[in-house]
Amino acid sequence: MYKRKDFIWMDVYNLKGKKIGVITDLLINMSENAVKGFVISGTSILKRSSTVLAEDIVSFNKYMIIEKLNKSHSYLSFDDLRGLEVVDDLGDIDGIVEEIIFDSSNFKIKGLIISRGILQNFTQGKKVILQQDYIIGDKNVFHVNKNRKFNFVTIFHKLNLEDGENEK
Repeated sequence: MYKRKDFIWMDVYNLKGKKIGVITDLLINMSENAVKGFVISGTSILKRSSTVLAEDIVSFNKYMIIEKLNKSHSYLSFDDLRGLEVVDDLGDIDGIVEEIIFDSSNFKIKGLIISRGILQNFTQGKKVILQQDYIIGDKNVFHVNKNRKFNFVTIFHKLNLEDGENEK
């Protein structure tokens, strides 16, 4: 599984090894529930941003290698979704959209990570809603919580700051 943050500011190169730019956003298609490509910002100030579709990616790890760029696209960028309020079926605000989770093999969207505020994020974790449990609207995201038995969260890992045990 990947998150948006795994790709942001990743360097992009063509097949000849020339640096094209860096990834600045994701392109998503909500009707197919998939990440369709990436927005690439050029290396110089004068170059406009362009896009690369997922099928034009040769490989990616620390950086991305692509076959070709696309100048235009008709997809929604994730920055258009980020920051939208998430409202549940009871009318309560769950939080705001912070991150997207997608499959590493086929780029299918698996869910959204919702920020519930600094204090709640730290104490209870960020909420994860699965792809089949939300509907994206113009001004907010409607969370249809079909299965109230399970609540997914992502939490901070415990930090061990004790001195002396492993130090020499």
